[in-house]
Amino acid sequence: MSRSLVSGRSAGKLRHLRNLPFWVEKLNAFGNIAPVIAHQETEQQTNRLLRLLETRKWESGNCPAWRRGCAGANRKTMNAKSFFAVVCAVSCLFAGAAAEWNAASFGALNDGASDATGAIQKAIDECSLAGGGVVRLAGGGTYLSSRLVLKNGVELSIGRGTVLKCSDDMSKFPEFATTDVWRWDRPVRWNRFCFIYACGATNIAVSGEGVIDGSSTSPKFHVLAGGTYVRTSDTNIVARGIFFAGCKGVRMENVLYRDACGWATFFLDCDDVRVRGVRIRCNRNRPNGDGLHFGGCRDVHVENCDIDANDDAIIIRSHQEQMRVPRPCERVTVSNCRLRSNQFAVRVGWTGDAPVKDCLFRGIECP
Repeated sequence: MSRSLVSGRSAGKLRHLRNLPFWVEKLNAFGNIAPVIAHQETEQQTNRLLRLLETRKWESGNCPAWRRGCAGANRKTMNAKSFFAVVCAVSCLFAGAAAEWNAASFGALNDGASDATGAIQKAIDECSLAGGGVVRLAGGGTYLSSRLVLKNGVELSIGRGTVLKCSDDMSKFPEFATTDVWRWDRPVRWNRFCFIYACGATNIAVSGEGVIDGSSTSPKFHVLAGGTYVRTSDTNIVARGIFFAGCKGVRMENVLYRDACGWATFFLDCDDVRVRGVRIRCNRNRPNGDGLHFGGCRDVHVENCDIDANDDAIIIRSHQEQMRVPRPCERVTVSNCRLRSNQFAVRVGWTGDAPVKDCLFRGIECP
């Protein structure tokens, strides 16, 4: 296949072409079925492309994707209207394909020992900057990471046989930063740490058939005392696995979350949350270990999940002191789920909560 009109070094290190029309971003699909995304060093190519557009004439030698065999390829030139029609057709064909960033291309190692945080976060940042897509952790093995921050439009996908493991080095975890989205100064149990964080983000997801490991078995988090495991600290452990606050358009699909140090997931004041096919395995020998926690969320749909929790499997609350404005938790559907727990399969409400309403539970199995 011919070279792309504008190319970067690799599919994993791509940057969105700013200030270009949408159809120009899809030109590359005509040549090699990939979005036209470029590095800063290809700015000259980008400017040349724009100049060609302005001339309203394309020469066959200047358009590598216009190769022999395509309609009109034997013509020396073609007018901009004809070319634009072709581009529109190709854009429609490939518009549904999400751009992808492989974290390994940014230097993330899956050896279980190297710190992959910076490389994975760089892939997330680039993906969001480009308008969104999928950041993949693939290739098997274990990616060791401290806190990751999901951003607008990013889906973090963990491939089958691949593990994203939470680091037990608390010196590498930043505390929650100042924000107007939630009361960061009043975190639950005064714990200011989580593994995968999103604050005020839109259209984000965690997916794949791989594993997220919360590292609750690390002696830095729990120790054996009098025959029972206890926390080394309430405030200096990773108390939340996935923590999304004030987000809209949230998906969590198919992943296995195991060995959470506290809450495997914690959704606070989020809208349009869909959790499907997720498995959660909390360690019964470690304190807490909650499954899905929804605090003051709206339009929540949970289906086909399998949760084995040490504490509550599913929690539905409304106002929590971490929310800036009291809001009900409402329009919640939980269906076709298997729930096991040392406490409650489903817990609704808590002291001082605002209303919880319009909740439907069906097809719940508690073996």
